[in-house]
Amino acid sequence: MQKAREERYPQHICTGLERLTGLALSDESHHYKKFQLLICASEISLQSGNLIGCINHAKNASKISVPDEYLFFAHLLLCRAYAAEDNRACLLEEYTRCLNLKTDYHIGLIGLKYIECRYGLEEANGNIIEKKFEECSKDIKYSWNAWMAILKLVQGLIAVWNRDFVGAEELLAQACSLNGYESCLFLCHDFLLLATGSLKKAKDICGAPLPILQLLLAQAEASLGYKDQWERNLQLEWLTWPPERRPSEIFLQMHLLLGPLDNDIHSASRTKSYQKNPLRWILQAIHLNPACSRYWRALQNLFGKK
Repeated sequence: MQKAREERYPQHICTGLERLTGLALSDESHHYKKFQLLICASEISLQSGNLIGCINHAKNASKISVPDEYLFFAHLLLCRAYAAEDNRACLLEEYTRCLNLKTDYHIGLIGLKYIECRYGLEEANGNIIEKKFEECSKDIKYSWNAWMAILKLVQGLIAVWNRDFVGAEELLAQACSLNGYESCLFLCHDFLLLATGSLKKAKDICGAPLPILQLLLAQAEASLGYKDQWERNLQLEWLTWPPERRPSEIFLQMHLLLGPLDNDIHSASRTKSYQKNPLRWILQAIHLNPACSRYWRALQNLFGKK
């Protein structure tokens, strides 16, 4: 199963696993082992597009006498199958059963949270999954922060799906603050390094300055904490555009560059065009694109600091 998951369930592995689980299920001696095999068989069927097989295996698993914390996963699989089938009535029924079953497995609650938000099931139940998540996290104090960080990460991703970018920013910031610096949540640093490498190659290939390229590179360098490179690429991007066509994102980056450096605004390293108050930059960005909530949030943060 792990090999199939790593390779995104290729057909030849799924076919082999279906045969193996079919043979293993003929042994009726161990209830829990049979439950595990049925869950595996159901997952393989789901990944292979065999929804009827998935539902049948999951239903058989749900009839086995095992603790609720395990039974939860049979009903979670039924949720996923009915969602794929677009059977909302059965999806809601299985979703409710999952809520009524107690489980101490965080990953199961995270899976249920995805389904809840993807299919608009949260309105009737408020934040019940978050409460259950916090309750089962209390029993494992050594990893409470890690699991709560993952929950905030999931909520942040859901906010991005719903185009609530301001809310997503807050939730992702909470996720980072809850977990240690060695956390896998900070793997984005590696992706930023890859991004800067690719953008630098593109910049070297281009014979002339390419609009937006330096801006993207500036944003990546800023996220990595390289302020000098951030400023240098912003200057190059600024010169790439005629004054009347500069995009709003440049003005936001100018604002962010000056924002944390109030005591050094008149640094000799900056050109005259840089020697502006951060407020003027963000107001210009809002003027060019008033529909962008990020710009309004930046303005709010600026006044909040003052």
